[in-house]
Amino acid sequence: MNSGATASERDQVTRLLCDTGALDVQTRADQPSNAALHEDLSGFSELAIAFPALFLVAAAVAEYVLITRLVLAERRPARGGRARAQATRWVVRAPIIRYRVGLGFLFGSRLLMLEHTGRRTGVRRYVTLEVVDHPESATYVVVSGFGVGAQWYRNITANPHVRISIGFRRKVSAIATPMTADESALALERYIDHHPKAWTMLRGAIEAATGTPVNTLPMVRLVTG
Repeated sequence: MNSGATASERDQVTRLLCDTGALDVQTRADQPSNAALHEDLSGFSELAIAFPALFLVAAAVAEYVLITRLVLAERRPARGGRARAQATRWVVRAPIIRYRVGLGFLFGSRLLMLEHTGRRTGVRRYVTLEVVDHPESATYVVVSGFGVGAQWYRNITANPHVRISIGFRRKVSAIATPMTADESALALERYIDHHPKAWTMLRGAIEAATGTPVNTLPMVRLVTG
């Protein structure tokens, strides 16, 4: 029975139901099932707040633990050019932590995390790279800022089977193929035309870390499948 009914209406309905054999008549508010339903809804509303909060706390703890381990593992004295290279390395590696705890979508589609395999150790390695071109839905072009001598570049040359994480896509299998010098030059030209400020910053960071001018950079094509 609706709890908003008047007293006379409730009495009338009660008499009619009792005449048909009903043993008891209650309003909706007095029904035990209705009270249990409200308790369940209240519990669900609390969970709707608690679960996202727990996820964010867990992500923050995981990020803190990973950062602490990296600091302890790589805390070495650095001087001169080595200090510049190490500082650049920290800037490049910082986003990896967020990708690994599931927050890589915060970087959108301009960055991706590449998972590659060490050519000597066979251990899974990670690097974040800028996407310089995305010509097709399954194809991404990335640049090796430190040239063909970069460890990740040498690793994908030895083993092209990699995984990438970009946006909301995580650990997608892909094949990495170094592009020719002509293909790399054309891709770099398009990138400079579309993102001149980003190129100025990227070139400045590389030249500050290596101490040498940058005129061209090798590119790698990543094809998911």
